[in-house]
Amino acid sequence: DDETQHWEDPWEYDWAGHNGTFFVDDLPPPEFALLTEPSIDFGQLMIMDTDTAWIVYENTGEIMDLKIDSARLGDTLFIIEEVFDRIVEHGERDSFYVVFTPTEVTDYADTISIWNNDPDPEDAFIQIPISGEGSPLPAPFDMEASIDLATGDVYVSWDYTGLELDEFIEFRLYRNGWDEPHWTRQYRSNSVFIQTTIREKSRLAGNMAGHTSWRLIFSGQRKVLHR
Repeated sequence: DDETQHWEDPWEYDWAGHNGTFFVDDLPPPEFALLTEPSIDFGQLMIMDTDTAWIVYENTGEIMDLKIDSARLGDTLFIIEEVFDRIVEHGERDSFYVVFTPTEVTDYADTISIWNNDPDPEDAFIQIPISGEGSPLPAPFDMEASIDLATGDVYVSWDYTGLELDEFIEFRLYRNGWDEPHWTRQYRSNSVFIQTTIREKSRLAGNMAGHTSWRLIFSGQRKVLHR
């Protein structure tokens, strides 16, 4: 009848001329619909490599806008696009990205929480588990490393020839008994032989002999340089 039709354009309908009344609360509400998988598993990814996944959702309501109040992570193990007060019209889709860059050879897990104005409690607060695993780089050929106690120079060389690997590789130098690295350096493997001298004379020279051991951690692999 005249009082219940024309939902397609309720704001322009002549309610008074048809003895009807229009209330905003009578409009069909927005509806949040997750279009991607309910969880994200990045699988194995070599440390310092990066992968990206997307969260896609739709407003399946008939009239009202869907408002995404925010989307947040519980920790900083992953990175998501900033999501705050996003408006999605009915029938429209939106998305945001999730980035995974493992820095350690270990398992990673977190949860994305999404708050929105869907009146259904089950859809107004959405949680999406995300996970991934950092895997070590392949062992290089002819890996060599040493410390010159007189100068404080650290010499490192490695060879990835033939592996066609183009990844960041990370070196961490530790003092004996210390949990935090003395320094961290990152380089690209480049699939060719690379030799580098990492100089820390002002901080290392004169102090090395006083420590019983120095160790170099190379992408999850340990090498004792001085004992």
